[in-house]
Formats: sequence, structure tokens, C-alpha cells
Amino acid sequence: MTAASLFAAAIQGSNTIEHITISSSDARALVEHAPMSAETSEGTRQAVVGYRDAMTYVRQTPLLEIAHAATAAVRGPGRDPYARS
Repeated sequence: MTAASLFAAAIQGSNTIEHITISSSDARALVEHAPMSAETSEGTRQAVVGYRDAMTYVRQTPLLEIAHAATAAVRGPGRDPYARS
């Protein structure tokens, strides 16, 4: 399997858990930034595009940067993510 087909399958599977279903061909189109089928509702389209974009960000961002952002989010705005509580 190619990286693109694995990513498409991950998008399809992860969204199915949330009761958002898309076809395999729509998942492939999504990964390729191609139009999805006309049968796909706008709400579904927005949800899976958002998921794709979030996963693309995570895949491209160093893990430490994600950990720091998560820590800062938990501590609240303006708090030093490196400070000990």
C-alpha cells in the first residue's frame, strides 16, 4: 500500500468511528485534494476535510512541538508551557 492509500484508509476509518462515513473513492479523492462525489453532504465534506487537514498538520509537525502546544492548551493562555506547577 502507498502512503496516500494508507492515509485515505485512516481518514475513512477514523471518521467512521464518529459515524461519518465516506466511500473509499471519496477518501482517495480527499487525500489527493480532488472533488468528492456529489452524494457527499456538505457537513460530511467539511468534517473529513478538517480531519485531513489536522492529520496533515500532525504528520508534518515535530512531536515535541505538538507536546508543547498541548501542554500550553491545558495550562491556559499566557502560561509558560515549560513552567512546573
